[in-house]
Amino acid sequence: MADENDWQVPPENPTLKILEGRTLADHLRAELRLEVTDFEQQYGRPPGLAMLVLGADRTALDYANGAAQEARQVGIEYMAYLWPDETSDRELQLLIRELNSRSHFDGIVVQAPMPRHISYEEMVAAVDPDKDVGGYHPLNVGRLFSNLDTFVPPPAAAAMELLLRYDINPNGLDAVVIGRNQILGKPIAGLLVIADATVTVCHSQTRDLAAKVRAADLVLSCAGQPGLVTGDMIKPGATVLDFSRSYDDAGNIVGDIEWESVSKVAGAISPVTGGIGPVTVLALLANTIKAARRLQFIGSLAASPI
Repeated sequence: MADENDWQVPPENPTLKILEGRTLADHLRAELRLEVTDFEQQYGRPPGLAMLVLGADRTALDYANGAAQEARQVGIEYMAYLWPDETSDRELQLLIRELNSRSHFDGIVVQAPMPRHISYEEMVAAVDPDKDVGGYHPLNVGRLFSNLDTFVPPPAAAAMELLLRYDINPNGLDAVVIGRNQILGKPIAGLLVIADATVTVCHSQTRDLAAKVRAADLVLSCAGQPGLVTGDMIKPGATVLDFSRSYDDAGNIVGDIEWESVSKVAGAISPVTGGIGPVTVLALLANTIKAARRLQFIGSLAASPI
């Protein structure tokens, strides 16, 4: 299995920046721990997060496990509901409604992928928008694309944090996002547009993907196709971010970016492990704290006499 020791600067490209997210995660974790302590002192309980996972998808289970570890470290109450593939949409909706009504859960995440007989979009739409810390409820998506305050989907928020840490400003850059799904591609593209990048979204029907990628200053791939982006597709000096995480037949973690060839050409690159992932989980927890404070404020307004 890949680890940080696999991501080395190649001798052919000694100025390459490896966009390592673990150090940034350490700083964010410390900040969130202080926020949780402050919240608990004010309200007598920690913020709470519930995650719903159906089936045995390895990437989804890894994410749920990572969220559990990080929640424990920052002091957030966390519960993962790991239900079988054969769970019906009605059963899942009833669980979501129950969690919507539980005051000690401030955030609810419906973790993708869902089994084929269940509509992910319908399940997310059943979540109270004020508890939608994944940022995928239609109301929150609308607020994001209207550039209003909302819950930013954690992978997109993590990408922007990573670019900011390494002084990579999207303003004026030509960016290519590979993948148009609701979870990754569309939110990332939206944030880049807000940051004044010129954005091209590529997908399975895109003609001459290589040519479009080769023209980009910033490449973000979330297609879920291991080895999709190779070094001959990258403009020298471009920044490349890999959002995909899957497993090959040998059990190794792989992403869309072919590290060996791309790292010899790019100016900056995020590894598939230790890059965006550690920051993504903490962005989810930051949304949970934000939701907790918002719900407390809404509750105080409801309790105030008119």
